[in-house]
Amino acid sequence: MPKRWNLSCKTTGKRYGTMPSSSVAVAVWRQVFSLPAKHREVLLLHARHQLPLSEIASLLDIPEGTVKSRVYMARQKLSKLLKEDDAHEQLV
Repeated sequence: MPKRWNLSCKTTGKRYGTMPSSSVAVAVWRQVFSLPAKHREVLLLHARHQLPLSEIASLLDIPEGTVKSRVYMARQKLSKLLKEDDAHEQLV
């Protein structure tokens, strides 16, 4: 039986269920690393490393509004890529 990850909010502790660790995680990371560098870097700094937008702006020497728009675009592109990947998997 494959290992599963428990999904829960770090702040509230609310549980959202589980997901298979290998197949889902690999698919997500593959798509994250297919994003353009400018979107990938802000997404990783914000979502993975949990840096505030203001700190990311300071690190990258860009306006905070630019960071916000890049995070938004990264999430939109990642969502689209994951939906396409899921649709492709269902066809195979």
